[in-house]
Amino acid sequence: GMVGSDGRTYRFLLQFAIPYWTRTDERAAQTAYVIDKFLRRHMGSAKMFLSVQPNAAIPVAQRLRMTLDVDSRMSLDEVWRHSEPEKHEQIAGQFLHGIKTKIGGKLVTTSTVDDKRSVERAARLEVYNNIVEKEVDKDILRDFILKSFPNPECFFQFRKSFATQVAVNSLLQYAFSTAERTPSRFVMVMSDGRVLSPDFRVSYSNQGFIESQLVPYRMTPNIQSLIGYPHLDGAFLKAFVTAAAAIRENRADFDPILRLLMRDDILSWYSKSVAKSDSKMQELEKQLIERVSRNVAMMQARIAECSPSRKPQKTTVVDARARELYAAAANPENLCMMPSNYHPWF
Repeated sequence: GMVGSDGRTYRFLLQFAIPYWTRTDERAAQTAYVIDKFLRRHMGSAKMFLSVQPNAAIPVAQRLRMTLDVDSRMSLDEVWRHSEPEKHEQIAGQFLHGIKTKIGGKLVTTSTVDDKRSVERAARLEVYNNIVEKEVDKDILRDFILKSFPNPECFFQFRKSFATQVAVNSLLQYAFSTAERTPSRFVMVMSDGRVLSPDFRVSYSNQGFIESQLVPYRMTPNIQSLIGYPHLDGAFLKAFVTAAAAIRENRADFDPILRLLMRDDILSWYSKSVAKSDSKMQELEKQLIERVSRNVAMMQARIAECSPSRKPQKTTVVDARARELYAAAANPENLCMMPSNYHPWF
């Protein structure tokens, strides 16, 4: 471990990684650091103790880096493997096999693309609901966390903190279009309810624009059960819109930082497979400047639409957009369309 300027000991893991991933993780950490400053500066988010946890990635060599190893961290994948080791792999195979069986000969009688999509969606939804109702208990995560604490009071404090921290993380998943949060990429700190985001990377289309996701952020049945309805309808939504308001309030400061980070990210994304000279990189940058501007405008617009309106209408609640996103993230019809490695039933 290394002793920091605050007197604490920090432990790091030595990892082999592709250079593109290291640079991307560095930019994600820088973005999280800036947003955390905005949250601390804003009165509402400061009162709720909202924060964003940067995942430090320190390059050591071309394919070697150090990453911070936080004590008492636990991923959804670890909980899933510990609680249901036999079902961990079986359910994914059962999901794919069930879809294939349900579709079966139905696609033979369909002719249009829309018909095929509707048949596939209906089959996936039926198999997904069967797994959620009969195979995977929605309280696995909650029971695992509850057993980790000595008394209900500690569990309540964790639950409340987790609800607010996962709300901020969910906002960033939506704004940066990084909704592919598989169980191994959803990490929580058991000691204080913080939520970490390893491999937090922006999803681009083939044209280099931010892709819209069917599921805006991860809100699977077990996460809903852990947070609990009172916190989902209270602390979670309140933290979601408060974090959005804090970032929007600092939009003028955030815009140039975001443009610089997104410019570096998209240049790395385009040139990750082929090495380019300085002149070619400058030419590529000129070609991509419009896409960077559009991506930044999209991110800022997503954050702004989630924050409370300064001129609210009488017929609209201030957190209407946050509730719409939550409904989309928790909707079984959307979750069933996710790939099997997403484990949407957990």
